[in-house]
Amino acid sequence: MSGRVRGWAAVARARVGSGASAQGFYAQHLRSGDLVFDIGAHQGRHTRAMVHRGARVVALEPQASLARDLAEHFPEVTVLSAAVGDQCGTAVMHTSSAHSELSTLNEAWANDADEIGAAWDCRQTVRVTTLDELIARFGRPELVKIDTEGYEDRVLAGISQPVRQVLFEVHASLREVAASAFEHLGRLGHYEYRVMERESWILGPCTTADAVMSSLPSWGDVYARQVR
Repeated sequence: MSGRVRGWAAVARARVGSGASAQGFYAQHLRSGDLVFDIGAHQGRHTRAMVHRGARVVALEPQASLARDLAEHFPEVTVLSAAVGDQCGTAVMHTSSAHSELSTLNEAWANDADEIGAAWDCRQTVRVTTLDELIARFGRPELVKIDTEGYEDRVLAGISQPVRQVLFEVHASLREVAASAFEHLGRLGHYEYRVMERESWILGPCTTADAVMSSLPSWGDVYARQVR
């Protein structure tokens, strides 16, 4: 097993094993009854923490088998088997048979297997919706979590109104995606940002988009909060 594959396997284990910390994060940033969107729900770790907080969760997962598992394990959650992007329709999704939690609509990243150390060796056509369509259907959420493996900017491009809180993934190897995500958020309103490296659930100090971009972590999450 290559070092990169071992690294991603460790990430997968960390994602599954840090539920208590995720619960702490959502306990701090959500109230019972808040509406939240879990975009790229995967195996449901964030969904589980959101439900534990008492949130009303709409979880989107384009991999049909994972979506079925989510619906079975979380009957109180609205689960949609769909991806989210900047326009409704269909798209080709790349997945890895070695790591079921990994999927992407980012063609360029999928073509560079060395970036993750494991081939995106499977493809499937999936339905794509937008945040605007989801808001029209379910209402404006208090928080949107986005984990779409290099497609976060396209998800944010599909919303025309601000939401108060956004948690989205960034990668140093995908600087253009991070920059575009910040640009879309900047158009929606004034946000302050805090960085959490590798889902440590330890948030850094409040900062600006430019400051985050100047020292983008190799992999981590950005917590964006709208400043009223």
